[in-house]
Amino acid sequence: MTQTASGTKERNEEIVTVLRRFSAAFNSHDTDSFMSTWDETAEKIVYQPEELRFPILSLSALREYFDNVPNVVRRMHDIRVIDFEIDVEGDVAMVYVRFWCRIAFAKVPETVDGQIRQSFILKRRGEEWKLAHYHESRQAPGFERAVGEW
Repeated sequence: MTQTASGTKERNEEIVTVLRRFSAAFNSHDTDSFMSTWDETAEKIVYQPEELRFPILSLSALREYFDNVPNVVRRMHDIRVIDFEIDVEGDVAMVYVRFWCRIAFAKVPETVDGQIRQSFILKRRGEEWKLAHYHESRQAPGFERAVGEW
């Protein structure tokens, strides 16, 4: 973990708690808990899941998306964190996570295995950290061979 100021350990633990609530809500399909991790005062957010071509830019659209997640993702399992970095500047935190998992779908028998990269931006709102930005992606097949040892 990157540390940038005094009180870093406690602050980082607060941020990790929010991210754990985010992940637990995603895995349990708990919309209210998932939405509680987001900044409810934000006029605009960014949520870019890997499966959509376009970003979700409002909390109401995010709630609609998340209500539909159980129709797409049955569960994520065999999760293993590879990289985790937190950088905090004042009331803004940037987090990078790379992990491996297996995704079981709701309507198709195939699963998807592989690494997912996530970036989060959180803002301090009073005594709490809240999400304002989320982006996830995978390295597209073929890039590892095409790029080589960059």
